[in-house]
Amino acid sequence: MEIITDLAAGDFSAVTIGTNPSGFDGNRLKREQRDDFDRDRFKGSVCKEVFCTLETDQIRFTLDGVTIPSSTVGHLMDAGDNLTLRNIFDIENFKAARVTADASLKITYRY
Repeated sequence: MEIITDLAAGDFSAVTIGTNPSGFDGNRLKREQRDDFDRDRFKGSVCKEVFCTLETDQIRFTLDGVTIPSSTVGHLMDAGDNLTLRNIFDIENFKAARVTADASLKITYRY
């Protein structure tokens, strides 16, 4: 496990990955609004990293913004695997689709 000390975990989400390709929540990639949880600490911040863990089943993902993932296209990720992306272009272009059954992707957004 790698520990990052210069970034702070500022948001979390759980996404169900189904047959339609899914990406990260665009509202979490740039924090425009204040909310009571973060007391303005991340207002105006841009996401610099996402850390994901996959639960339940396999998915396939792509990062190029062109290729659409499917049950047979894209990088394979198994349940229990984790993925860290540190490039805003990869983060914005991430798309995933299930292989056989819906899977749950847990995501921590770091600012």
